[in-house]
Amino acid sequence: MGWPTSVRENVLVKAGRHCCLCHKFCGLKIELHHIKLKSQGGEETEENCIPLCFDCHADVQSCLNKRLVPYEIQ
Repeated sequence: MGWPTSVRENVLVKAGRHCCLCHKFCGLKIELHHIKLKSQGGEETEENCIPLCFDCHADVQSCLNKRLVPYEIQ
């Protein structure tokens, strides 16, 4: 299951469809990432969601294996 529509819309509007790491405008080329992963008990809430461009999302995913802590991507 994906993000609830209300969470998705609110997060994207608040960020102005910009990546929250590199601040690049993404338009439709943006993904939502769980700050605390679902596998670790993370919920699908606005507080646990960060919009990322494809490049930053890939970087965050690869860094998770190196123990990136949640506050580093907030």
